Amino acid sequence: MSAVVCLTVDLHHRPSILRFDKMDGTSDFEVMPLTLRIITMIRHEAEHKPFLVRWSIDGRVFFIDDDAAFVTEALPAHGFYATTIKSFQEILHIHGFTLLTKGPYASGYMHPQFGRDSTREHMRENRYLGDL
Repeated sequence: MSAVVCLTVDLHHRPSILRFDKMDGTSDFEVMPLTLRIITMIRHEAEHKPFLVRWSIDGRVFFIDDDAAFVTEALPAHGFYATTIKSFQEILHIHGFTLLTKGPYASGYMHPQFGRDSTREHMRENRYLGDL
């Protein structure tokens, strides 16, 4: 089984580089695009801290329920250096996420190409992972 360690982070434009330590003592490196990092973080936080982040029933929209705690706890834990919810919203917007303002999902964030149940293969097919 592999352990994942984040080696470097650039929030706005470049992906993270992850090191996978293998059982035989060798390592592989993989680039993780920011879009995938965001979804990975939201999935993790929704599972472990549902009072901070939660998914809609259909899994297409996520909600941040406690902005202050999300910025001070979740973002730094996942290598994001945004210090306000507004700066994180800008990162989301740059990477294709929309803040919904009307309807049953008002105040939620969605991406037109994926959600909670999207697979890595689905994201690759939709060109969010490039040729990884």
